[in-house]
Amino acid sequence: MLTKENLLESCLNAIGDLKDIEPSRINMEDKIFADLGFDSLSFLELIVTLEFEFDKEFDYLAHETDDFSVGVLIQKISEGQDK
Repeated sequence: MLTKENLLESCLNAIGDLKDIEPSRINMEDKIFADLGFDSLSFLELIVTLEFEFDKEFDYLAHETDDFSVGVLIQKISEGQDK
């Protein structure tokens, strides 16, 4: 099972790697699309990266179109891991 700390660190590192941002500069309130510059393709890349890291499927996130925050992304992944 994913721990909240492990999930947070992995998400921040993946976002940082994909968008060339230092993970320490990413805030939980940052919006995935508006603030961090993701588009639909790079967001799918983020999902695949996290799926590979945790050996879990997060394909339910692939249909998201709302510009939610990093904190909400982590919450959605955490809630979805039991599905």
